[in-house]
Amino acid sequence: MLHVRQVHRRERSATADRASREQVDQPAVAAARRSFETHPRSIRATVIGFFCDTIRALIEAHRDEFVRTIVAGAGFPPPTRSNEVSCTIQTFIVSGGESPSA
Repeated sequence: MLHVRQVHRRERSATADRASREQVDQPAVAAARRSFETHPRSIRATVIGFFCDTIRALIEAHRDEFVRTIVAGAGFPPPTRSNEVSCTIQTFIVSGGESPSA
């Protein structure tokens, strides 16, 4: 579990789950690693594109939670923090689009 603390008051403002070592090393992840080592670049690019699009959609779906957490931690107004979430989403859009050259 990760804890986000409000900078000025040192109070916990949010928590987030964190993957355990067992979850990271589970068979599905090991299979994905093997797949990336054995499949052509074009297939890997498709998978990376799908992954980036999925992450982008999840961030967008939880935008309000991200904004509230950032506001609670930094104390800046929501419109400014919403822009930060938009930039994060844009990063995944660009990363997914660049995946064919990965």
